[in-house]
Amino acid sequence: MTLTAAVLAVTTVVTLSGSAAHAEEGEIGQVNCQPDNVEKLAYSTNLDTEDNSVSVVDITQEKVVRFINGFDVPANVTPTNDGSKLYVDNWRQPGAADTKVVNPCTGEIVKSIARPGGLFPLTNLSVDGRYLYLAGIQGFTIQRLDTRTDEIVDEYTTLQLGAGQPIGYALPSPDGKTLWVAGLNQIYTIDLETGGLIGKPIAVGISPEWLAFTPDGSRLLATNFAGGTDSIIDTQARKVIATQETGIDSYPNSATATPDGSQFWVGNLDGSVVVIDAHNGDLVKKIDAGKMMSLDVTFNRDGSKAYVDTVPHSSDAINLNGAVTAFGLMVTGLYHAGPGEIGVYDTKTYEKTNAIVTGGLPSPLVTPPGPF
Repeated sequence: MTLTAAVLAVTTVVTLSGSAAHAEEGEIGQVNCQPDNVEKLAYSTNLDTEDNSVSVVDITQEKVVRFINGFDVPANVTPTNDGSKLYVDNWRQPGAADTKVVNPCTGEIVKSIARPGGLFPLTNLSVDGRYLYLAGIQGFTIQRLDTRTDEIVDEYTTLQLGAGQPIGYALPSPDGKTLWVAGLNQIYTIDLETGGLIGKPIAVGISPEWLAFTPDGSRLLATNFAGGTDSIIDTQARKVIATQETGIDSYPNSATATPDGSQFWVGNLDGSVVVIDAHNGDLVKKIDAGKMMSLDVTFNRDGSKAYVDTVPHSSDAINLNGAVTAFGLMVTGLYHAGPGEIGVYDTKTYEKTNAIVTGGLPSPLVTPPGPF
């Protein structure tokens, strides 16, 4: 997953209950629909092939209130900032992924967008909500989609030299000016105005799986999946200022910064969550989620609660190697973990306060940030 020595070329159903508070025609005639209680809703996909659905969660009640069906191994869900549209990454099979555009009021899939390749689709929304960036693990292309029209408007293609190693996670900076891209053991920065690379790549650990910015963009964390470390980067100085070691068998999977920017929470496949000081990279807390895999961490809008999506221990996958194996089996339909859950944690005490039961393998619980 790298952009090594690259030059970047830029080229320009089911019906659900509930009414819609706001519905309007988009620029290409499709309806954006904002549910009445949009500020209370969050979304998580159920990636296990036995489910193939999106969980709609009422975060005030902390329970799943309905499901949206009609997907083929849905990997992630991204709502627009106002919650009037959902983008669901449909894994399907390697090389055949797409993103479904979904009306959140009716559950109708209104459009399918072919993905540029890679083993696992990854999607990130710009902070202003205007653009969606479509990439994939071990892919070679990043696409930029205009959320007003749901059309691809730019494409960033890595023109490889030498061995031609692919890229992975792609995350726009909070100011919308740059795109930060994970490689095999480096992080690259793309100028979104010119499409060119900025500076030299930043060396991190092995196989950075996920990237996360603090809200002000001053810090970036890379989870180094194969190396068992997390790299904290000063984005202005463009250098790693701290490396947090969580163990070679921890498999750091994903990370998110708290809304106030003070901490990163990292979900590991060994079932733990580590809390890292975003300023200096110190370990603040390690939480044992008590499950086979702690996949992802997200937060409610004020940062008082953390949501950790997990799957349970199983006799078929009782250790970390089993967890990694089970992940692959789950998405191919050969193994089913049973209901996963999203643990709710108090971010001040780090105590678990509730559990939201979902499908077999939940993805990050994402809350539209607003304004509504």
